[in-house]
Amino acid sequence: SVEYFARKGEDVKSARFDKNTAYVCTSVKFTDPVFFFDLSDLDNITYKDTGTIEGYSTSLVDFGDGYLLGIGLQDWSNPKIEVYKEEGDKVISVAGIVIAESSISTDYKAYYIDRERGYIGLGVNPHRGETKYVIIKFENEKLTVEYELITSGDITLMRGTYIDKFIYILTSGRLNVIS
Repeated sequence: SVEYFARKGEDVKSARFDKNTAYVCTSVKFTDPVFFFDLSDLDNITYKDTGTIEGYSTSLVDFGDGYLLGIGLQDWSNPKIEVYKEEGDKVISVAGIVIAESSISTDYKAYYIDRERGYIGLGVNPHRGETKYVIIKFENEKLTVEYELITSGDITLMRGTYIDKFIYILTSGRLNVIS
């Protein structure tokens, strides 16, 4: 075990384990210290602080090819999706999107994450306007909104998946299909 790795007053917001490594995000207000843990020798776990990122991630995901996907908050009313990569002994942001004046789910199961094709999908509840399901594409170290489906229902219960060149989105008992 490792105790007291974060500064006093920080809370763990998300953790992602991948074989012999783990990434842990803590939070002090809206800064996101990211720690990298080497778990290859459980009798001698080592870690390093890889730097601080603006906002904080409620979910961290290995996004493949050396990238780490963070889904969380820029500030109280602006969710963010950000992609990081490890560079030397730091984690740096390579791309990000802020979804202004909205709410998103913090439930990992509510996210559609497709590492192979670079897609991220999630329900978005704007503070003004209609609920939607948004598909974001990560390509060439850029994030772009590829598709927005106006829908209704609880964003924590929305689900997406890719099957045979189609993305299926389930929202409030409705199945939507996009190519």
